[in-house]
Amino acid sequence: MPKSLAKVSKKISRKTGGHLNSLHENSRNSQRLRRASARDDKLAQRLLARTKSHQPLLQRVAFFQDAAREEEASSSSSFVDGGGGGVFSEDKVRELIRGFIVGRDVKGGGAGQGGEGLHKTVSTKVALQEQARGLEEREFETGFWCPDMQDRNNLGKLRAWGGEWSSLATMKFVRIGREGGRVESQFPPR
Repeated sequence: MPKSLAKVSKKISRKTGGHLNSLHENSRNSQRLRRASARDDKLAQRLLARTKSHQPLLQRVAFFQDAAREEEASSSSSFVDGGGGGVFSEDKVRELIRGFIVGRDVKGGGAGQGGEGLHKTVSTKVALQEQARGLEEREFETGFWCPDMQDRNNLGKLRAWGGEWSSLATMKFVRIGREGGRVESQFPPR
């Protein structure tokens, strides 16, 4: 049965009297230690890859959470009900989506910015930002995935959200198109 490196090393150290360094190079115990170490490394890499893939969606939801908190604090008239406890209108949600996409606008000196650096190559970071913005623009054409800000209960959950990936499963999500249309979606988006 697979065990963590800590458990395997603890068991072997008990067995050998606390001398892990005195193991033979290809003994069973040293092979167990190598396998447990490789297993822990593989799990750590998978966890890192998973959190890295979740990051753009967490940033997206955090953007809408900030917008919901700001609107609640200012009690703006952009709410359908007019008061601070109302929901967002569909036009206001589209405006927020545009703000999110434009907010990810490319920052930094790339090719074609200013008189200097005309022959400057675009950095990898700037190229990735441009690619992400293009993907979001295309997604907005077909339906931009975001929290449902037209549901009062969901808006309350969004404002109280703590930034955890697992707590997003309790919220409702929709896809909103540029030209109109609102379709219920699921979490995680596909």
